[in-house]
Amino acid sequence: SIRMARRAASEDLAEITVTFTSAALYRVLPAALRAHRERFPMVEVRLDERSTDAQLQGLLEGTVDVGFVTPPLKTESGLEVEVIDRDRFCLAVPRTSRLATGKPVGLAELSHESFVLFPHVQGPSLHSQLMSACRKAGFVPRVRQEARQMHTILSLVAADMGVAFVPEGARSMQVEGVAM
Repeated sequence: SIRMARRAASEDLAEITVTFTSAALYRVLPAALRAHRERFPMVEVRLDERSTDAQLQGLLEGTVDVGFVTPPLKTESGLEVEVIDRDRFCLAVPRTSRLATGKPVGLAELSHESFVLFPHVQGPSLHSQLMSACRKAGFVPRVRQEARQMHTILSLVAADMGVAFVPEGARSMQVEGVAM
């Protein structure tokens, strides 16, 4: 809400609570934290990684001041939402995979692959969108392993546990053994 944004920007505050999804770590969150520290050096930022739904709950309860969420969002009255960045998904594959050519891969080409995916409860809307896109391409993904953290997902891809859909921003992580 506007009140929360003003509260978060107040120089009288000693601390604000900022929540984020892992996707915000690659570009958005570091830039926002640097800008906030320059403008309000005396205000401490308490960071907490949470799912989008958990962030929305915290914002509504007043325990979170600012949240960096991943759409799509449930409509919540009393919250102001602003799009600050857009990130596309890319495919992370083991570097030894036949798909690690650097050329675009169609979804249908993944029908025989195993997947590493974040759990449905972590991002129900995004998870459903990914599964739906695969079904439209003619297959149901075989999820071999679930993982919550991006570095874990990429490490499992490097271990040849499967392929993964990851935000393009994750390319900056450069995990050995993974091609994106």
